Amino acid sequence: MNPNIVDLVTRDPTTNEYVVILVQDEPWSDAQEKIEQLLKKINNYVRFIEDGQLYKMYPNAIGCQVRLQLDCNSPPVGEAASLIRQAQDLLLERGIGFAVNQIISAKPIHTKP
Repeated sequence: MNPNIVDLVTRDPTTNEYVVILVQDEPWSDAQEKIEQLLKKINNYVRFIEDGQLYKMYPNAIGCQVRLQLDCNSPPVGEAASLIRQAQDLLLERGIGFAVNQIISAKPIHTKP
């Protein structure tokens, strides 16, 4: 997880929300370094939205709801889960949603031709 890179931005056609996606493809860990990386990534994503960078890159997002989405292979546990719950509450106060989406795989899959 590189905290300085926005992994993906998309639009949810069912809700018309712009979704800024964080990808966590490593196993969850309570190691302080990993928790700090997650916190830094969340903060950078919020700054990306609130400083207007999202709207400069995606002008169609102006006036739309925005949510952060954490795509991960397994549900967050321990300190990561606690951090995410706190972030969800704080972001909701700012009008930004935050969802956790469990995915099957965040890694490329190579198929045979």
